[in-house]
Amino acid sequence: MIQFNQKYAEVVKSLLGNVVIARDLKGANDIAKMLQYRSRIVTLDGDVVNPAGR
Repeated sequence: MIQFNQKYAEVVKSLLGNVVIARDLKGANDIAKMLQYRSRIVTLDGDVVNPAGR
């Protein structure tokens, strides 16, 4: 879903390694609940559900 220069692969992996992408906010909230609110979830529209609701 993303494109980047391979020389930045470690930076991208560090920044996005724990991000889950969801179609919409309802789906993001459902996923967050399944993952016990431990991962950052971003929707295709750019909404963000942060770990532990932060």
